[in-house]
Amino acid sequence: MRPYFLFILIILSQAATAQEFVFPLNRDLNTRMGSQLAADTTGFHTSIFPYVTTDLDSVVNRDETFSLYGCESSFYKTWIGRKLRKEHLLNVDADDLRLSVDPVFNLQLGRDQLNSRNVFVNTRGVLVQGNVSNKFFFYSSFHENQARYLGYIDSLVRRNKVVPGQGIVKFLDDEKLDFSVATGGMGYRVNRHFDFLLAQDRLFIGDGYRSLLLSDNAYPFPFLRANMTFWKFRYSVIYSVMQDLQTPPDRNVGYPKKYSTFHYLDINVGKRNRLTLGIFEAVIWKPAASRGYELHYLNPFLFLRPVENSIGSPDNALLGLNARWKISRSHVVYGQLMLDEFLLDEVRSGKGWWGNKQAFQLGYKSFNLFAVKQLNFQTEFNFVRPFMYQHRSSSQNYSHYSQPLAHPLGADFY
Repeated sequence: MRPYFLFILIILSQAATAQEFVFPLNRDLNTRMGSQLAADTTGFHTSIFPYVTTDLDSVVNRDETFSLYGCESSFYKTWIGRKLRKEHLLNVDADDLRLSVDPVFNLQLGRDQLNSRNVFVNTRGVLVQGNVSNKFFFYSSFHENQARYLGYIDSLVRRNKVVPGQGIVKFLDDEKLDFSVATGGMGYRVNRHFDFLLAQDRLFIGDGYRSLLLSDNAYPFPFLRANMTFWKFRYSVIYSVMQDLQTPPDRNVGYPKKYSTFHYLDINVGKRNRLTLGIFEAVIWKPAASRGYELHYLNPFLFLRPVENSIGSPDNALLGLNARWKISRSHVVYGQLMLDEFLLDEVRSGKGWWGNKQAFQLGYKSFNLFAVKQLNFQTEFNFVRPFMYQHRSSSQNYSHYSQPLAHPLGADFY
């Protein structure tokens, strides 16, 4: 028997005059811009999330796109209606400073028919955003949550001690869960060629519903991202710190950390930029008393895999490819390939060697189907071999907070 849901979603202050540096990493919001991004011929790099809003506004009319969320009834002309749909709750616009404060609520009610119980999510939070002279940006958010989930989600939470996409959970009476999540960051846009973001947040690389390279599936983590854009190229370098919850915490320092470096080069091909190719590489390593932070991985222009081999390290290095082809203004084909280990002789032998760790993705998207505005279609296939993303220990596998950094199913699935 399938569970039945009634969803009630309330999000305050979807402001048309937002001043964020990064556009919210939200699948529903990004889907609504899909048709405009598919029609773009200027070479906007769609596979690097979250988007920088100054870049996004050059190809997307956000006011027009998101005005479809609600009608202009008389209620929305009242003070409460304006605050719900158009305006920030608190807003400061003086000299070169712009600052806004907004509450955020997410209320979900439902019924788990399989287990004959009510389920719910109750979220209260606050979002603060600001910028100075449209050069320096900052944001901070905090969400406090109580929830009771469907049986299969509840069992996953109790096994891993974390809510999917969230942090460590507290178990309350009557199968209720309590958890919170905080994000925040500050960004600086030097010019149209360089921008920097220092944050605790999520990232996503790819054009699909899921990503086999780097996904927003896990809990937010601290990172420094530098974007460099020249001609048809965008190059992103990301330095981050992950948490290993599988290893018992130290009473003095908490859960052990693991470090990671990501490089991603996105290239537009052709006069109309219909083909885009991306090259991705990542390395995750565990600090040790005799080692500390591996300085080799700080160089943003080194190939990580040769360096990892040259220093004789036991680190976890991965290599990936991302591709997107715009068949027309409304039809897009995309895919990914991720390699953890690859020996051609073992692949040819067909013996199922455990070290053949590869994953691939193939997908298709269509926008404004049958000439109906915002009627979109997407289908996607993901295949991941056994032991993909794994390593000798949890301190070096491709995960954070006991959650995969790529597809939420981890490995060994299609």
